[in-house]
Parts: sequence; C-alpha cells; structure tokens
Amino acid sequence: GGGGWGVKKIIMAEQEDETVNRVWDMVSERVRARRARDFTRADEIREELRQMGVTLDDTKDTWTLDGMVHDEADFIPLIQERWKAKRKHEFEKCDEIREKLRGYGVWLDDDNRTYRLPSGAQGVQEAMCELTDDEVTALTTQRFDALEAGDHETASALMKQLNSEDVTLNDSYFTWNIGESRWGAQNPAHPSSDLTLQYILEQVNTRLVARRQNDYEKADEIRDQLLEQGVVIYDREDRWTTKSGRNGPVGDIPDRDIHIMLKDRADARMKQDYEKADKIREELGLYGVTISDRDRSWSHMSSNRGGPLPNANGIRGREFETTRRKKKENDQSRSRT
Repeated sequence: GGGGWGVKKIIMAEQEDETVNRVWDMVSERVRARRARDFTRADEIREELRQMGVTLDDTKDTWTLDGMVHDEADFIPLIQERWKAKRKHEFEKCDEIREKLRGYGVWLDDDNRTYRLPSGAQGVQEAMCELTDDEVTALTTQRFDALEAGDHETASALMKQLNSEDVTLNDSYFTWNIGESRWGAQNPAHPSSDLTLQYILEQVNTRLVARRQNDYEKADEIRDQLLEQGVVIYDREDRWTTKSGRNGPVGDIPDRDIHIMLKDRADARMKQDYEKADKIREELGLYGVTISDRDRSWSHMSSNRGGPLPNANGIRGREFETTRRKKKENDQSRSRT
C-alpha cells in the first residue's frame, strides 16, 4: 500500500486541471516520504490534503477529490497514448509524455514494451486501437485476398494501416493480435474453416506415423492434400495451422496449449456461453485431455500430466505446474489397495 497512486483521466486532457495536478504532486511527495520512513512529513502532507478536501485511502491506494476516486489504473490511457505517438513517429510528444509519467513514478521499458506503475505492478505497453474486432478482421481479410491475388501494393497499404492501429499480423498462423488482450483470425471465412478438428488431427497424426516409419512418400502426399484444403504443417515447430486461423500441435498437446484452451473454456462458462464451453471440452477430448469440473482439475489420458482448472483470468504459473509426481503417487497408492 501507499505506492499505487494515480491520477484520473483529466491529466490527459489538453487543459489539465491545476488542482488535480497539484494534489497528485503532493500525493507523490507523500509516497516518497513514506518510503523513506519520514512519517512526520507524510503526516504533514496528509493534513494539508485533508484541508484541501482530499481523502486518502492507503488500504486501497486511492484518493478522492470532489467525489471522484483516483488510482493508478488511470495511467493506462496515457501510456497507450504515448505508445501510439511512438508508432506514428511523433517523438517529441512521446518524450513529453514519458517525462510526465516519470514524474508520477511510472517507468517505461520500450525494448520489452513493458511499464511499471508506482506500486510495482507491471504490464505491456499497448496503443489505443480505435478499430473494433470486426473492422480489424475485415481489413486483414482484404489484405489476405490481395496477397492471394498477387496485389502486393494493396496488401502493403493495408499492412501499414493495421500497423498504425498497433495490429500485429502473424502470417505463419494467419492470425492478428493487439497486444495481449485482443486477437483473431485474418480470414475466418476461408473454406478450411469447414474442416473438423477430428479430421485434421487424424490426417496430421497419420502423417506423423508415416514420417516415423520413414514413409516419406505417404507423408508428403498427406501434406500436399492438406495444403490444398488450406491446412499448413510446420514440421520444425511441430504445429499445424489453417488459413482460417485455427492451429494446434502435431503429436502430444503441450501443457501451454491445454492451459490456453481451459482458460477460454472458463471464460465461456463465465459468460454462460455453454455451447462454446462444450465445444472446447470436446476438442480437448480429441487431444486426450479429460476435465473434471467436480474436482476442478484436468488430466491427460496417455501421460502422468494434470493440474487445476484455471479461472477466466488464468492462474499463476506455479499453481498451473503439472502434477506428474503427485498423480503418479496417487495411481500407485490406488493400485496397492
């Protein structure tokens, strides 16, 4: 507590409220005083703020003025505004915002695209994308069609437009993303979207067996057939992807993929989208993963892998580590009884 102070969106306005900025400067000074264990000075600032009508809540790292609550989450729009200026090469504006944030105790790491707030909380720098998901998908589909038609000039122009909105394209997997919070398929209506996961896995695994048996002629035949249907296999990465934006592992499914699918299922259940949740359960079943909502756990049929179910926000990596040893001990215990 005591370090996570922020200032409301008003600091981003062209004409900043002097009172709010003055309060913020005093709050920042008080935070520094508390960290230096100068509690006398911290108490003096608290009293000065009280006389100005400012209420501090150290337990929630917030302060209130004229009924408006301020916290460090309000720095995010300013961080987004700076990142967008950086992408547009507006470096003077970019430096100006950086210095303002630094004065408030917010540190930026452009190399890793991260930020650290006064409380120590960290996040990823992302721009404010003004496009909706549908609008992004429409543009990526236009670009996809232009590339397929050999119109590289149009494709390049669309790429620049998407990049200006901080949209990143992954042409290997035919997907797009905006930071870590938004993503989608570049061309979701591609005919490969009609292929079932069961069919794709059967073909991919049949090809895998052929390769292991050195039957490369059969393996190449399956690969070429899938490619005609819009399915691309990347042998180096042990993954497959469709031109409609779906992708998955070749062979055993990694824990990371399981975690992502379980998190998506938890999110669907929270939104009461039980049809989507059931579909994800069925897809995991095709990979040999069993879900127990009663025990809030998952397990893999052909290996000693398992773990707790994540919630919609995910769970900490330590909590998600697979419990091979524990599961093995339980299996051995049951076999003795």
